[in-house]
Amino acid sequence: MKDNIAYYAHCHDSEFAGDVPRMKNGYALVTLHNDGGFTESFYEVGDTENPASSKRWKPEEVGVAG
Repeated sequence: MKDNIAYYAHCHDSEFAGDVPRMKNGYALVTLHNDGGFTESFYEVGDTENPASSKRWKPEEVGVAG
C-alpha cells in the first residue's frame, strides 16, 4: 500500500500514472486510537461500508511516544 493518496474531485489528472492510488469523489475518515495511533480510511461516494483505501498508523510511525 502506498502512503499517500492523490485526491481529485471531478476529473482525471493526466500526470497520475495508473498505479497511483487516487480518489475520484468521496471523503476521508480519520479514527483516533487510545494508543496514540490513528486510521485513515478513504471512501468513494455511494459506498459507505467498504473503504477504497485504509491504513492504520502506529504511534511510533507518527512520532507519538508510548
